Amino acid sequence: MADKPIAAPLPADLPENWQAGQIVAPTGEEVNLSHQHGYNYLMEMVNKAQRGVNAVNEAFESVSGKRTCRFVVGTSTAGWTEADCDFLCDGTNDDVELQAAIDALPAGGGEIAILGGTYKLSASISISGPRGDLALVGEPGSTVLEGGKISANGVDGDFMLSVQGLSISDGHLSALNTSLSVTGCRFDNSSIGCDQELDDRHCNFICVGNTFDWSPGASEQGIVLNIRRISSTISVKNRLGCVIANNVFKINSVGYSSYGSIAITSSVEDVLCVFADNVVVSSVKTKVSTSSQSGIEMKGNYLYNCSIGVKSFASIVGNRLTNGSISVDAAVMTPITETYLGAFSVSGNVIHNGQIVGYGGGSITGNAIIADQSALNPAAICIIKSASNAVANTQPAIVGNFLWGGQCGILLKNPSSSFANKSASYALVNSNRIYGTTSPIRIESEWSSCMVTDNVFETGAITDLGTNNIVRFNSDDSSTGGSSGGGTTAGVTKFNGRSGAVLPQSGDYTAAMVGAIPASQVQAVQALTQAEYDALGTKSASTLYLIKE
Repeated sequence: MADKPIAAPLPADLPENWQAGQIVAPTGEEVNLSHQHGYNYLMEMVNKAQRGVNAVNEAFESVSGKRTCRFVVGTSTAGWTEADCDFLCDGTNDDVELQAAIDALPAGGGEIAILGGTYKLSASISISGPRGDLALVGEPGSTVLEGGKISANGVDGDFMLSVQGLSISDGHLSALNTSLSVTGCRFDNSSIGCDQELDDRHCNFICVGNTFDWSPGASEQGIVLNIRRISSTISVKNRLGCVIANNVFKINSVGYSSYGSIAITSSVEDVLCVFADNVVVSSVKTKVSTSSQSGIEMKGNYLYNCSIGVKSFASIVGNRLTNGSISVDAAVMTPITETYLGAFSVSGNVIHNGQIVGYGGGSITGNAIIADQSALNPAAICIIKSASNAVANTQPAIVGNFLWGGQCGILLKNPSSSFANKSASYALVNSNRIYGTTSPIRIESEWSSCMVTDNVFETGAITDLGTNNIVRFNSDDSSTGGSSGGGTTAGVTKFNGRSGAVLPQSGDYTAAMVGAIPASQVQAVQALTQAEYDALGTKSASTLYLIKE
């Protein structure tokens, strides 16, 4: 806070109770009045007041009259005048005035307040470092930027660009090597890109509470959100952290190439992202995708006509998908080590007309799936070994899922025939409920040492083409044998010289083998109450005691 021009306040105690006939003297005491009634005191106070006015006037030489850390931009097309703002647009090439307002901010940063109205941008607006943090703040629902591009470049020093309450149509917002925060905005046929390529930077991307409506021409494709880490140098200082939450995406065009409309990509292992509580509704098949291998958490999203495709260290929890699937690849690390193969969790999701595909190892638990009936998706849950250098011990866990429909409920699928080491093992398939399919569980030939227990299904039987798998206590088990379960795959196949469906027979066990007393040694049968039995001083080994109730 600046110093006050007048250090000590004026007393403001001049008398206001003069009466007719009173005498004015140099001092009030001379005429039996108070000191303040004196003529000299009056002149002293007048001089102090004048000096105070001069001090205030001199202080204004260092004050501009406007806050230098905040400029206001308006447009005459909305009725604003020069008296309302610092920079006045006219509806033509409004990027010129907006750029001038940004350039006028001090190096320490500041705020551009954009008043309600429509602003026509014909060229890009550039925000370059080094500089302090900067905010572009509009009036939600009434400040509209049409066309053009707003780009922040932190090549010479990263900073935070905050964009709040703007409506952007047919434009693009981007940040390079700087942090970007976008809240409470609307994007019509507009996209956001956030890239990082420099070492020794720790940039963040925050996208919360925005609305995206992407409906470009029929021949156009695009990415609504593209968050990338594109450096070839791995450094813990180069993390790109993302929070994408509480947004609504309406998409009518698929994204580029193999990526979806919302892409989080990385050439290295350092994009960390939370994608939570978003709504994605698409008229075409699209997806939320990431190639980052450092981890993503997707939680509580609703996706329609939109799939999820993520990489290792992913947590996919509590999402609802309609006409969409979840695909997680935990075996894409280079080089592959056993450490990475339990590196995803897919839990508590509800999927209608889709499936879950896991590559490598991880856990798939507590999901409810109504499977896609197409030939392209042969199983509600499918686990595949991925990457030619992945170790055999993939160890996926598929536990407690509710599955309906599809050509197969759970499929442990063989890896590609091109793998030098194709074996996969130690899968746990337990306590799943599978309905509406004739092939509830299928274990293909390259899988071994798996445990498949306590699964319930209406029809069909488990198909085990692998080796050394334990398949027991599933609903197709039978005491009289069968194609799998108690009779063959998991039951006793040879005993006491017999083979096939082995059932207990007389003579299989002797009394000595089970600790029984031979009948020839039992001399008496004595029926006692529990109290009588407890009161016996000694108990004969050759007497059979029966306890009466």
